[in-house]
Amino acid sequence: MYFIKKFSNIKILFRTNSGKKIGLGHIMRCSSLATAFEKKGYNCLFLCNHESESFFSNANLQYQLSDTFDINEIESIRKMGPDLVVFDSYLADNIMDPINRTAKMKK
Repeated sequence: MYFIKKFSNIKILFRTNSGKKIGLGHIMRCSSLATAFEKKGYNCLFLCNHESESFFSNANLQYQLSDTFDINEIESIRKMGPDLVVFDSYLADNIMDPINRTAKMKK
């Protein structure tokens, strides 16, 4: 189990998608979490597909767009330097473990 101390420099990366076929459930869940974390002083960033842009352009949340959701995305996530990565996607099953290892988390 991981515990996060309350520091303003903690970065949480949310990797999720939305769209016509999968809906907005993933984005809504993650945006609710991000809003709560930001109220506590955490820095939150979303990495999401281009179909999600219309949601984020109207939300007060930081985001970057990426339609890649595979093992090759690990390096991009590593460069962002998150302390915690939150996945909410049907596509995360086969890449979950390698990407979690890129976060700077300590047990």
